[in-house]
Amino acid sequence: MRYIMVLCFLGLFIMGLMGCVSGGEVMVTPTEKPTRAPTQVTPALSSPTAVSSFTLESNPIGAPIVPNLTLIEARVLDISIVEMQISSSQDTVYLLELEVMSAQAGEGMLSFVQVGQVLEGYCKEDLAGMQAGNMLFAQVSLQGDERGESYWLTEVKYIKSTPVH
Repeated sequence: MRYIMVLCFLGLFIMGLMGCVSGGEVMVTPTEKPTRAPTQVTPALSSPTAVSSFTLESNPIGAPIVPNLTLIEARVLDISIVEMQISSSQDTVYLLELEVMSAQAGEGMLSFVQVGQVLEGYCKEDLAGMQAGNMLFAQVSLQGDERGESYWLTEVKYIKSTPVH
């Protein structure tokens, strides 16, 4: 019995040394294989409305969201201009708050948008005449990775509507 306890102790000791040599902690439980402790990742900006200017940086560590595309009809609840650095140039980007009235997945694509959803999305197209209350048709895709994501609108067509008093 003592021999078995010594072997178990030596086995755990050696596995502990292997973890130190490989540069990380090793967690061991009686029913699981040794695994490396998870590394802590600082989350990306999760609330784009709280900032009026920020930089998008590419980081090879994050796993990207799967390709997706949704064709939507939506009501514009709010619109604002955000200065954003994309690549090496400063761009004017519109931030829209939308209420989705209809949503259809693009052909052969996944959709991350639902009817009735209120979403915030960015658009690089010129939307100078758009205002709250307008209806729009657009393609929407969710872009990002596990650290943060945002909706991006393309091919936006909108109908000017007169505000109701």
